[in-house]
Amino acid sequence: MVAGLVYGGILGHQFIFNWDDSAYVVENEAVRGVTPDHVRAAFSSFYVGNYAPVHIVSYMLDYSIWGLRPYGYLLTNILLHASNGLLFYVLLVRLHLGKVGALFAALLFLVHPVQVETVAWVAERKNLLAMLFFLISLLLYTMYGDHGERQRRGGKIFYGASLAAFAMAVLSKSVAVVLLPTLLLYDICFLPAGEWRRRLIEKIPYLLIVVGTVIVTCISQAGESSGGMRTYHGGSPFVTFLTMLPVLAEYLRMLVWPSHLSVVYMPDLKQQVDGTVAGAAILLILVSCAGVYLFRRQRPLFFWFALFWIGLVPVSQIIPIATLMNDRYLYFPLLGAAAMAGCGVTAGWSSTSTGKGKGILLACAGLLVLSLAVAAQQRTDVWQDEISLWSDAAHKEPECHVAWFGLGDAQLSRGATEKGVQALNRALVIDPTYGNALHRLALFYMERGELLTARPYLQRLVSHWPGDIYGLTALAANYYLAGDLPGAAVYYTQALALQPDSAPILTYLGHVNLGLRQLEPARRYYLDALKIGGSRGEIEYSLACVEALAGRPATAIDYLEAALADGFTDLVRIRNNRELVSLWGKPEFLALQGRTGREEGTIGAKGRQ
Repeated sequence: MVAGLVYGGILGHQFIFNWDDSAYVVENEAVRGVTPDHVRAAFSSFYVGNYAPVHIVSYMLDYSIWGLRPYGYLLTNILLHASNGLLFYVLLVRLHLGKVGALFAALLFLVHPVQVETVAWVAERKNLLAMLFFLISLLLYTMYGDHGERQRRGGKIFYGASLAAFAMAVLSKSVAVVLLPTLLLYDICFLPAGEWRRRLIEKIPYLLIVVGTVIVTCISQAGESSGGMRTYHGGSPFVTFLTMLPVLAEYLRMLVWPSHLSVVYMPDLKQQVDGTVAGAAILLILVSCAGVYLFRRQRPLFFWFALFWIGLVPVSQIIPIATLMNDRYLYFPLLGAAAMAGCGVTAGWSSTSTGKGKGILLACAGLLVLSLAVAAQQRTDVWQDEISLWSDAAHKEPECHVAWFGLGDAQLSRGATEKGVQALNRALVIDPTYGNALHRLALFYMERGELLTARPYLQRLVSHWPGDIYGLTALAANYYLAGDLPGAAVYYTQALALQPDSAPILTYLGHVNLGLRQLEPARRYYLDALKIGGSRGEIEYSLACVEALAGRPATAIDYLEAALADGFTDLVRIRNNRELVSLWGKPEFLALQGRTGREEGTIGAKGRQ
């Protein structure tokens, strides 16, 4: 109910088309219904650099019910978040937090404003699913860990079910690997002294799942898989380390005072120790000292303290990823932070003997939850669509090129061309080499037929990013459309060197060489494209043109027949293309009209007149 009140407004929101919703849902054929082929695709493919097949399958279920209506997907997100809050409450009670403290902690987890990004963004469903199975696995493990259960049949069932839930969690999002250290921490903090050593062997199956997940994640996150793995920010681990100290301190601030939240952040890269880095380091040292104290004196409380930091490990840039900081990175750590707050409420409840004191405590806790809930509900408005989301980001992070690109792209898509161009150029003022903005502006001008206006953007793009296959092919297309075939050949050839198995690039190289009347190279490119699996009808038609120009009419007719059989339907091109002029008087060419229907007229008649 609480989740519904806070997040119910998102049911009227739209997909965020330029922030992964298109790639995961709208343009993803694999989610359009639950079929064996779609399930196979989910388990055998990477999506946006992630291997998360359970995440993709969940969209299939949504599509089967809602089609592509966004409110259905967002309703599922709300229900998953509410389920996570309920499971968290059950776990807290089971670990003896007390019902009042557990309720407070669960409500904090549900309504804290940093959770909005995970709930209101369809593409971040993976966070919700990973948490669902993470909590189920942890809860089952605690049941297995009960005294006497380990040797009973029921206990073994709990253990096996916990493993299965863990597998589902990492197949939803790899961040769930933090379950393994969480289980070790549970054994140390909640079981009798020394018991954790005897249970290490039971962690081996969990460890194997973690190792497999890490290997697959490294592959999926690599650049060639369009993933988010990058070199260290600032060019070195030391710069990344210095930069992350203020980021970690900022996360602590966001928990206590969740203001200035944004979909993107631009933390300053720290090349050396300054006042901000030193202050953050001192704060983190003090927090660490508090952790040591809790470990010695309050093991159960230390469990939740450590869980917060364990949840941050995957996004702490030890293995560098694309973004330094995000609200969604706090979804898992918030378990520990909320539980610690719940422990505080439990302690206050236990130490207060009067009804008045308990009432004041409940009023203060309720006021805090209410304040956070209102802030979260207001934050949900930002996620209404791309314009509102990126306008908010550009306002809060005015020096973030990603925010201005997102806003400009959204405005161009909505037809606000002047504002869109201004926003994209603002992104380029901040970062003149930003490839996404260069590419988007170039495509915008090309769509308007302003090829020469578009070309400098593409030239700058390929100059700074020579390995950008999309930039190379766009620049080649620019030259091709402008009639500069030699220029197109240069850039298509460079693109082919980067992606030699690309049927579209091979096909366009065939078109360029055909236009230049270099028939043998054109034939070779077309045949290679056919072998790879290019558009058969189009390529066979082009091969017919090559053979007709080469003086092989019989072969040309054969290719035309194959093209028609493979779905080529542009009879006007056949009728008017002077590359086929040598065929127009051939009986075999005239006979093709029987294949296409008399309503199309006599093929080649116009050309002979």
